[in-house]
Amino acid sequence: MKTRNYLIYSLLASVFMLTPGCAGDDIYEKDINTDANRVYEMHLICGTVTVTARDLIDEYGDGEFTVANDCTIMRSFDMPLSLEWDELVVLSSPSINQLVPITKGVASFDITIPMKLTPSDDMRLDQVDLSQGMLNTFVMVPSGISSGTMTLSFPEIFNHKGQMLSYSLNISPSQRSLQISEDLNGFTIKPEQLNANAPHTNRVKMVVSIKNMASNSGGNLNVECSMIDLASDNISGYLGRRELSKTDNGFDFDFFEKYELEDKVQFADIQIMVKAHNPIGAPFKVEVDNIRFDKSGQNQWFLMNNNETAQLKPTFDLAAAKGPNPLLPSTSDELTYKRDNSNIELIGTRQPNHLTCDIKGTSNPDVTGSTQNIKNFIGTNRTLEADLKVNFPFWFSTKAYTRTDTIDFDFQDLFDEETVESFERMTFTLDFENGMPFDLTTIARVVDANDKFIANLMDQTQMLKSPTINNDGTVSGTTTSKLTIEVTKDKIQKFWDKKAMKILLDLSAMTKDAPNTMVKIQTNSTLKCKVTMNGKSQIPNL
Repeated sequence: MKTRNYLIYSLLASVFMLTPGCAGDDIYEKDINTDANRVYEMHLICGTVTVTARDLIDEYGDGEFTVANDCTIMRSFDMPLSLEWDELVVLSSPSINQLVPITKGVASFDITIPMKLTPSDDMRLDQVDLSQGMLNTFVMVPSGISSGTMTLSFPEIFNHKGQMLSYSLNISPSQRSLQISEDLNGFTIKPEQLNANAPHTNRVKMVVSIKNMASNSGGNLNVECSMIDLASDNISGYLGRRELSKTDNGFDFDFFEKYELEDKVQFADIQIMVKAHNPIGAPFKVEVDNIRFDKSGQNQWFLMNNNETAQLKPTFDLAAAKGPNPLLPSTSDELTYKRDNSNIELIGTRQPNHLTCDIKGTSNPDVTGSTQNIKNFIGTNRTLEADLKVNFPFWFSTKAYTRTDTIDFDFQDLFDEETVESFERMTFTLDFENGMPFDLTTIARVVDANDKFIANLMDQTQMLKSPTINNDGTVSGTTTSKLTIEVTKDKIQKFWDKKAMKILLDLSAMTKDAPNTMVKIQTNSTLKCKVTMNGKSQIPNL
């Protein structure tokens, strides 16, 4: 598998990729003439590369890695949780259809017909700013009324100019009905409340008034009215106590599999961090419950306290948001669970790849007694959010982290046959100064296009030695080591004849005194390497 997404491999790749770029500034060349041949010896200081873990995050991380406060590198997974509170306040679609008798001979007539805006009476709506809705009304006087003035009004509904909604008709034998279809977008409703506390009425009234009826033989007044498709930009009042939950929120993370860590690495700590956000102008209690891990659907391990006697349930008492213009959501403090206050370290040893949890929210959780002076609001942002993050700090131990990576090595593309025949030997020397917290051994095998073995480029060699490990897992100072790769004439010829195409790099990393000692890879962890090449070729004199 050809890849550069892995930390240890990336360290080596950065060194090996330096070799083809040797500059000519530090070249020593010696020309030895013999009777039959001209022998060239060449010494090149290819250069020095310095690689830090921070560099590798920037180059290979693809945004997957973050950095802890102590500069330890972490792989982080974010699991957003949300509760949509569109139904926290549900507006009804009130309607009326009535025949109202008018007494014969009276000169005036008034009637008030209420319509309720909400299906429940435990919330109090002080003001509703509508973003959509239609008001459809039809009122017709009986044929026995031939003159007069009819007024139709809605005392709780106000137009864009703040004026109460009102319509009128001069009654005549040919004009006995008033029909209205009004777009309520941008209008405001201030519902009538008959009670200071629940049950709340949340009423809109339709008032029909007929004056100066000169001729009245009686009959029925036909009244039809409906308010449909009501939606709001903002609602203020008391929103009541509501509960909403969402269960079995699931999230996959491929940390152990992707980085080939299964059964190879033991982590000192894993962290779960939870924070909640409230954009609604009412206090909320938010609970994240039944946090559980599994591995490919097998078994379940619940997040519990560190002696595993009780489940951990992150709970937040969120203050009301401020606003609505401008809206300032409230945010909770972050709760963190790690090895000193939970069983997450034990869960980590089981190497899960899936997390599931439930979330529940309760509005106005602590309200008791009178709600008369409580002022809540809800705008267009009605999503209660919780952020759950799982961090895997690179604080670990390993007895045998092994993997094989592939480097392209098309030998016949690199050299022609004449050049190959002239080679006597080639030697690469790599001088390492290691600030990384592990020992590393490697074998490099040269294979053809079908992965058939040709020869070892280098036998098993300890390439890096670990510095001194401090009690907190960091390193003190650096260590130095030297790696020499000798490529003989016979081996060079074999690479050509067998059509070498790839180098398979078998890597094995080990931390000292594993698993008792845990080490940290930090952003300032550094590896330096000086690369020198010595070559000798023999060209016949012509």
